[in-house]
Amino acid sequence: PDSSHPYLHKSSGAIDYQIEADYSGLIAPGLPDIVIGLGEKFGRLMNYGDGVYAGQFTGCMYAEAFFEKDILKIIDAGLKCIPPQSMYAGMVRDMLEWRRENPDWEKTWQLANQKYRQDRNYYVSPLDVKYEGALVLLGLLYGDGDLDKTIVISMRGGSDSDCNPSSAAGVLFTSIGLSGLPDRYYRRLDESKIFSHTAYNFPALMAVSEKLARQALVKAG
Repeated sequence: PDSSHPYLHKSSGAIDYQIEADYSGLIAPGLPDIVIGLGEKFGRLMNYGDGVYAGQFTGCMYAEAFFEKDILKIIDAGLKCIPPQSMYAGMVRDMLEWRRENPDWEKTWQLANQKYRQDRNYYVSPLDVKYEGALVLLGLLYGDGDLDKTIVISMRGGSDSDCNPSSAAGVLFTSIGLSGLPDRYYRRLDESKIFSHTAYNFPALMAVSEKLARQALVKAG
């Protein structure tokens, strides 16, 4: 775990684990303790502090989304998985408050940009995860449960705009489930193609995910 310590790693609070933590919730539906534990093992290889909490927050949103459609409840479930005194948790609470105050997402984006990108007391790491996480929440909070709107708003927030809308959409898609997705999101997926830098095509990925989910269920009793 020392590999992620700030003394050794200038990007310890970056976005790395947040954008890779989807797996932890997808293989632990309704099991936040499993998600948190996976973050302590794998998240700490690359990130520290908020960098780890961000992934645990994201993974716990996924885990909750299997059984919940209300975005505010999904976010609250993620928030319960990380230390309330952490800066990342503070960012989540800020985004929730700004959403209540501002019907226009661009106003909330400006506030998030000012505090979590421009203020060096908060933006302390290259690709600081607090700002990137704010843009994930921007899409979820202003997307009104609409898939395209969620993706577009999160992407228009800028910065790491391939990853942030993917995280926002992933949580929302999980809450909807495959049976509820419009055909255009998946019907043309080439299920035989091997994903780059992996040994998996889509069916193999589903099989190993199910295997790991069953292991998580057994571990959780």
